[in-house]
Amino acid sequence: MAAAWKIDRTNWPLVVLYVGEADIPAISEIESLLRHLDALIAKRERVAVLADLTGASPDASGRRRYIEWVKAHSASVRTQTVAFAPVATSALQRGVITGVLWFLTPLCPMKVFGDRDAAVSWARGELARAGL
Repeated sequence: MAAAWKIDRTNWPLVVLYVGEADIPAISEIESLLRHLDALIAKRERVAVLADLTGASPDASGRRRYIEWVKAHSASVRTQTVAFAPVATSALQRGVITGVLWFLTPLCPMKVFGDRDAAVSWARGELARAGL
């Protein structure tokens, strides 16, 4: 099985996170992703994050673990994340994001998009407003 996620840093400081490259990610995949997010935070640089959820399947245990991680790293996420732009192409994915937001208050400007190009444009605009 292919990795359930991928991080693309080629357009730094715009970081693109692709979630759902495989079927439903196992908890070990979620932990692997969170270790990479730990490394991203360790850089202590400001970024905009685009999370492309196009191929993602809802997974309650993965969402729960992600919520725990964000809460544990809220200070770093708040100071280092200029913007968060999830791309959710289905009503189910948008519903999942709504559910996550019941447990997490956005720590930075956040806007949900139905297509990747619009999300990239918005995230780049937020980076420009932040002087990055």
